[in-house]
Amino acid sequence: MYMALAMLLFLIGAADAFGTYRIEFLQGLVNLPSLFVILGGSFFQAYAGFPAPHVTEAIKQLVPTLTLKSDNKREEAQIGYTMNLARGLRTDRHETINKLMDGSSKGFRLYLAELLSTNYGAEEIRVLGYHKIHTMRQAEMGPLKAVNVLSSSSPAYGMLGTLMGLIVMLGNFENAQGLASGLALALMTTFYGLLLTQFVWQPVSKKIAQNIFSNQLKREMELEAILLTMENKPELYIIDQLSSMLQAREGASNLGA
Repeated sequence: MYMALAMLLFLIGAADAFGTYRIEFLQGLVNLPSLFVILGGSFFQAYAGFPAPHVTEAIKQLVPTLTLKSDNKREEAQIGYTMNLARGLRTDRHETINKLMDGSSKGFRLYLAELLSTNYGAEEIRVLGYHKIHTMRQAEMGPLKAVNVLSSSSPAYGMLGTLMGLIVMLGNFENAQGLASGLALALMTTFYGLLLTQFVWQPVSKKIAQNIFSNQLKREMELEAILLTMENKPELYIIDQLSSMLQAREGASNLGA
């Protein structure tokens, strides 16, 4: 359905550009036929290659993230949140596991609770935990891949719109209005394609990638805190290990950027 809607959007823009089906309300300050060609074509590519939920999740990332917390505050909050789990397991393992399984916990924390409830050893939990982290990371990569397709498709459909504009111009050398319409289509589709890529899709791609990185780090910290607690390591030792993980991961992230 989504592919069909995207293709319909593309065809409306193309039909208006060639003058075969002109819709008056599309005329105005924004060159909507050009925009329809870009958006329709790009989303058709995305929906053709990925499940609709992945594309929808990518679009949701257009909503800006507003936070007043600094990076240091977020790090302290994450370490504190993880240490609360470790302290609970140290003082009352059974009660903590029950709270995780019966409460609002979901995702990786619920999986950890299930592992702990089966009395797996530390090494078994390590192997299964990191395997789950990898699996969840792969699942979260879907929206990132979808938005990368949108980012690469927008300029491509901009070039397609430019060719369409040239065709319109060649067919209207003696018609000033048609010539101007073709020129506008040729220029505006390239403009919109580059605009969407640089100011929308690439920032969204970076945002999704950062969220994936943060989620993976959070899960790894929780897993390591549980493993160190099972080894009866002191609390200060666990905090130092978690802080080291944060510093190492942030250093790797900065190098990658």
